[in-house]
Amino acid sequence: MGDIAAAGESLRHWSVGAQLKSTGEGWGDALGKLRGRLGEHADGLRMVADGHDVNEENVLSRLKGW
Repeated sequence: MGDIAAAGESLRHWSVGAQLKSTGEGWGDALGKLRGRLGEHADGLRMVADGHDVNEENVLSRLKGW
């Protein structure tokens, strides 16, 4: 986002400058939110994986006697 904001600032006297700055800020916000959500999903996937370890151990212990 910093490079786009700097480009927008350098072009502030042109009509595209404000649009470029707005686009850079919008993408920065969106990417920040996405980064946070991906972290939340990663935590959830770790919890699911941990839960599957217990199931795998249960299945293994029941199959050992066959």
